[in-house]
Amino acid sequence: TYFMNTLTSANYLTLIKVILNPVLSQLIYVLQIVALVSIVLNESSEAGFINIVLPINAITGAFQEWKAEAISSAREHMIKIKVRVKRDGRSFVIDGVELVPGDIVILESGNKVPADIRIIRENNLTAEEAILTGESLAIDKISEPLEIENTPVAERFNMLFAGTTISTGRGTGLVIATGKDTEIGKIASSLKDLSIGKAPLVKRMEKFTKRISIIILIAVILLGILGYYSGIPMKEIFFFAVAVAVSAIPEGLPIAMTVALSIGASRMAKRNVIIRKLTAVEGLGSCTFIATDKTGTLTVDQQTARAIVLPDKQVFSLTGEGYNGEGKIRNENDSEVNFDVSEDLRQIINSISVCNEGELFKSNSDWSYSGDPIDVALLSISYKGNSSPKELLQNIEKISEIPFESERQYAAVYYKENQQLKIAYKGAIEKLRPKINEEKYRELLEESVRYARDGYRIIAVGGGN
Repeated sequence: TYFMNTLTSANYLTLIKVILNPVLSQLIYVLQIVALVSIVLNESSEAGFINIVLPINAITGAFQEWKAEAISSAREHMIKIKVRVKRDGRSFVIDGVELVPGDIVILESGNKVPADIRIIRENNLTAEEAILTGESLAIDKISEPLEIENTPVAERFNMLFAGTTISTGRGTGLVIATGKDTEIGKIASSLKDLSIGKAPLVKRMEKFTKRISIIILIAVILLGILGYYSGIPMKEIFFFAVAVAVSAIPEGLPIAMTVALSIGASRMAKRNVIIRKLTAVEGLGSCTFIATDKTGTLTVDQQTARAIVLPDKQVFSLTGEGYNGEGKIRNENDSEVNFDVSEDLRQIINSISVCNEGELFKSNSDWSYSGDPIDVALLSISYKGNSSPKELLQNIEKISEIPFESERQYAAVYYKENQQLKIAYKGAIEKLRPKINEEKYRELLEESVRYARDGYRIIAVGGGN
């Protein structure tokens, strides 16, 4: 028996639980008792204030947590996609949820992987697996079996995993696990019954509530003893002690705390951080040290082109972040320039648009992209130079291509422009050596080493007749 190819549903909070959460705390219990006593003592203003504060506090907290729950539940849709499969010798497209172990799946650049798949055939296949491994670079995939048993997920090069994305190439594979049996499904299952401790703020509030309750109780007892020995009637002592206890309770504390946490959660949401429990905001704010294994775990996992160095050592900087055309090209005087400010700059941007297997375009107000991360990052340069790949390629006819392979370390495209045969290529700077004189090569190599020391990845780009 096979189940639908969907992730295990976590124990998300129901609407009733979300509404009850803000009122299920010790301080709220104390305030509810105070409100009841205030009514008995005819302290209508005190009781009225508390009865206004508690619902506002509950509504504010419940609304914030319900939004977080709704966003968190979207995780279950991560592998609900369309996929091309082969069954009974025929190829057709089905919903990813209908996949079962044994299906043959055909994938290409830009596709989302719908299940855990053992690769049968591949052609220049790479996959972006940051969602599982935190690795920011695309992983080269192979079809050969691995020699080592119990290989870690990050080193299973003959496997594709559900939820990851094909960066380049094409591949055919056999589905070996779906739904909760996939690697991402195992993570989802582990979160289902996750037991967590109380947040630091909750612990402190509980401690505060106990302390104030004990202090008020001691004060009431002392007042009662003093009143008794002063000859005050017991009825007056009782009402006076209760009035003191009621006045000492900080009725505005819960709503003040909830509002402050809600503001913090909203600010974090604008930075794409989901806070399921308001009290977690304070916990995150208390962090003084974060340990992580690699940058892909914390960053947005997007490459960004930062600088262009021309053969004459003229340097252009690039503003903006990630896979979009937002930003500008600036010269050494920090002035904005277009892509045609220099013939060499124009040729570089033209070459990276021609010798490119990625896609980057703006649809309505959103940027869409697919393909190798480096190719997509390079395409953004043309937009920053007040052009676009589509404009640059409209008079170009590709004749032949040499796709990038790790063994070759470069890619090239032969093309025609204005009836002239030209070439565009990109790759490791070492591969440029036969194409330029020794002195120029040495200068470029020294410049690339300087940038490499500062943490940049270096890509050599060229082209022409």
